[in-house]
Amino acid sequence: MVIGWSLFFLLLEPEWKVLAQFSEESVEVGVPVDLVLQVQGEVLADIQLADSSWQALRDQGFLVRSRENRWADSGNARMQWEQRVELIPLHSGEVALDPLVVQIEEQGLALSTPVLNLQVRPRPWRIEVELDHPAKLFAGQSFLEHVIVRSPDRVIDGWEWGLAVRHQTPLPVKPLEEPSFWPPSLQESSEDRTWEGTCQLAALVPGSHRWELPLTGTFLENGVRRRVTRLVQWQWEIHERPAAPLGHQDSGATGQFTLTWQVTVRGAPDHEDCHLLDLIIRGAGTVPDGALPDLAHQSQFLVHSSELDVAPGVWRQRFVISAGSSPGPLPVQWTYFDPDQGSYVTLEECVEFPTTTRPARGWRSILWFATGVAITGLLGYWLWKTRRQ
Repeated sequence: MVIGWSLFFLLLEPEWKVLAQFSEESVEVGVPVDLVLQVQGEVLADIQLADSSWQALRDQGFLVRSRENRWADSGNARMQWEQRVELIPLHSGEVALDPLVVQIEEQGLALSTPVLNLQVRPRPWRIEVELDHPAKLFAGQSFLEHVIVRSPDRVIDGWEWGLAVRHQTPLPVKPLEEPSFWPPSLQESSEDRTWEGTCQLAALVPGSHRWELPLTGTFLENGVRRRVTRLVQWQWEIHERPAAPLGHQDSGATGQFTLTWQVTVRGAPDHEDCHLLDLIIRGAGTVPDGALPDLAHQSQFLVHSSELDVAPGVWRQRFVISAGSSPGPLPVQWTYFDPDQGSYVTLEECVEFPTTTRPARGWRSILWFATGVAITGLLGYWLWKTRRQ
């Protein structure tokens, strides 16, 4: 292939011409190459590559890393616009780049480049990527995605993820950690030439999903830094959550949990004659808002309830229960989905309230008054009897 500028003249607008070429005739897969576009004209204008052309580059297997625009005086009162686009070919083979469209908005023009050819050579960079997550996922389930990257060729500046090349909408998973990030940042491990990272995700959309992301590392080869990119395929099989068994209300929680309870006698703030009941969920998984146990069926005893933030892996629902009319043994039932078993689990507890009661405040006042009257009477009688003697 002859390397040179591809030169085009518009018949109707001879003062404009567009030129295009690759900076290299042949590159290795994953190694950057520059696409250089030039437009020459007599006036300064707003020039840009059409949006459809950016998408065409991605569709033909290129990762767009960066772009740079500049204007320069090319002599003879003509200005030259140049754009350099750094591309990374993600697949080996002969690439025939379809014509790109350069738009000159002030002139209402659209100039096309010719078909450009690039030879992309295969190169075994020996980058091994291992993705580890549960084999079977259910919608609503949280899980840990573990990423391990190994390479005998020593990476010197770490790894970075690029933009998505092909993806589905909506995203089938979402990050649960703060700050929210996905995919995970990779840290060098104690094992030589191994980088690892983890992130907590929640499965959202049932179905078979694939997400492709380019992973780029910088290597030192013969004293020269080389940025190399490999396409990593993330795949998830997310299953539909089954319906809960008859007679059981699905809380919406997913994972593995335990249920305990705690009663504080007459310990409710601002409610002296009320008990505090805490229902405590512990475990690993996802508990959405409003999924904690509910005591609406005991509303005749319930003053109010609230969810409390406790700690990671601990959820607490607090109830204020009237002590004037004790509800007696109170059954509590909570159903969640266990993705490991692929079935629902129902936790059951029976809350026992204290049977002892203390006198109401009005009777206590009467008793104290009666006691005071009796003591005063006895003291007066003793003084009267002493004086008569």
